[in-house]
Amino acid sequence: MRRPYLRDDFRAAIEAGALGTGGREAQPVSASADGLFSALSEVDGDVYRQTARRKTFRIALADDVYFAKLHLGVGWREIAKNLLVGKLPILGARNEFDACRRLRDRGVPAPEVAAFGERGLNPAQRRSFVVCDALVGYASLEDIVNAWSASPPDPRLKRRVVVAAGRLTAAMHAAGVNHRDYYACHL
Repeated sequence: MRRPYLRDDFRAAIEAGALGTGGREAQPVSASADGLFSALSEVDGDVYRQTARRKTFRIALADDVYFAKLHLGVGWREIAKNLLVGKLPILGARNEFDACRRLRDRGVPAPEVAAFGERGLNPAQRRSFVVCDALVGYASLEDIVNAWSASPPDPRLKRRVVVAAGRLTAAMHAAGVNHRDYYACHL
């Protein structure tokens, strides 16, 4: 396994034992990718999305809040399906890790990565994780638009929101990032 990326403040928090797992009291966690992957697999967090091969959840660590994603391998069928339609398969969390860092480097608002790691050579069974700072003080476009059904906005506000979403999308594309799962909840 390659050495994981751990931002200094995140490393200090996990090594100090701020990550509680499996209903147990928080214990220090090894800063290795294996140790962190195992701890994140057992952490008690608020699950936002979960499939058989991916889990997205919110965790509190010390006084900070993060979103973590665990990828458990996509399988050969998914790899073949993507290749047959001319797409590169998403094999794990590396795409998100690289995209967040690229966007931030170019001044495009994106979550800041606190940790990333991957293990396994077999692309169909590679396991990986990415942990990002929670975006505090932001509302997703999905939350904003859902409120509009009960109370429609002024058309000028609606237009400003659409223009802002377009500018963000253009900035992402200019930075070389193509979000393949681009729904209102991601804006």
